[in-house]
Amino acid sequence: MSMAAGIDGHLLWSEGFGYADLENKVAVTPVSRFRIGSVSKTLTAAAVGVLLERDQLDLDAEVQQYVPTFPRKEWPVTLRQAAGHLAGIRNYKGSEFYSNVSYDSVVDPLKVFSDDPLISEPGSKYQYTTYGWSVVGAAVEAAAGRPFLTFMREEVLDPLGLVDTVADRSANLMPNRVRFYDRGPDGQLVNAPTVNLSNKWAGGGYLSTPRDLVTFGLDFLDSRLLLPKTYAELTRSQKTNDGVATGYGIGWQTREDAHGRTTTGHSGSSVGGSTAFIVWPDTGLVLAATTNLTDDPGLFELAFTLGEILSPARMVSPRTSAPDSLQSYKIRFMDDDKQGGRNGTLTVRSEKGELRGRIEGAGPGRDGLIVWAQQEGDEVHALLATSSKVVNLKLVFSGDRVVAESYRAGDKLRFDGNRQR
Repeated sequence: MSMAAGIDGHLLWSEGFGYADLENKVAVTPVSRFRIGSVSKTLTAAAVGVLLERDQLDLDAEVQQYVPTFPRKEWPVTLRQAAGHLAGIRNYKGSEFYSNVSYDSVVDPLKVFSDDPLISEPGSKYQYTTYGWSVVGAAVEAAAGRPFLTFMREEVLDPLGLVDTVADRSANLMPNRVRFYDRGPDGQLVNAPTVNLSNKWAGGGYLSTPRDLVTFGLDFLDSRLLLPKTYAELTRSQKTNDGVATGYGIGWQTREDAHGRTTTGHSGSSVGGSTAFIVWPDTGLVLAATTNLTDDPGLFELAFTLGEILSPARMVSPRTSAPDSLQSYKIRFMDDDKQGGRNGTLTVRSEKGELRGRIEGAGPGRDGLIVWAQQEGDEVHALLATSSKVVNLKLVFSGDRVVAESYRAGDKLRFDGNRQR
């Protein structure tokens, strides 16, 4: 598993857990590449946005304007409907989810389903389908006048610095690609079947890292790649013909968390991979989590739980102040574990409008951003997020005397010292 979090333009934390390769005990790192499944749709939606801003794509045009090889159906089908799961295009059937056929272009896989009748009148019913996004990918390629993967790399991934996000070419040697696992009938881990994702680059064919996905989500909030009005168009929920909101725009899902806060993003499930990508637009928090396991049911719940821990309603925003007791100062500690005898220093300082902290003396120094702090009486609980770790801090104040506890990965360190402003 790998997870990452960011807020207000900052990547706060990125960390790997467990194994990228279980048999050979190769650990997951922040640059381990996972199959992100349908989160690929959200990346492709950015390419749609680029073309919209250049007036090279019309979402309300019939798909045949861009993909003339796609047969006309009983009813007209628009690109917007195909992107919003409202076109009546079917999803996988039989063993198609496990396809191991290699395709040379994004147009060739359309023949798997293009001759089939629509399963409902376009606009009448929301029916999730990755094949609809195969049509979108072909339309992007035609409108761009460049191969789909080339356009994605040159106009979306490279401009955002998403260096670890690539199309999953199963036959190629790909650095940092994890091994893929499934569960057998008895629940034991087994190697996932070999598949080829060239049948669905646009809708489910990418590898990425949570760190890259958080970077992508932060761009969504900061509008570096696309204009705010374009992102609004992509995330706005579509409606059925009778006016019922679907909760799905153009490659972006919208839902509420347990506290009624609006989130947008996407879930992803692939053979040997599961992904949760969540953005809280009102608070600026972005989370991403990936596993190398097919259909990991608890991943989205885990991501929302982490979102609760890092909720900006409880966090210290980089542009706001901490509790009074956690303003710029230095605390020098002596470990009160008589067997340990380690000296430690916690420094909290204001730097360029951000509240930063550093722990030294109990292993390598860790520098990062104080991303959450809450005061309850004489106690302050805080999270110090570095580029690779999150350190939990508990500080108990009694005048100038401070007792601090630090927790990370089950390790507990307790320090006793005096505050020095």
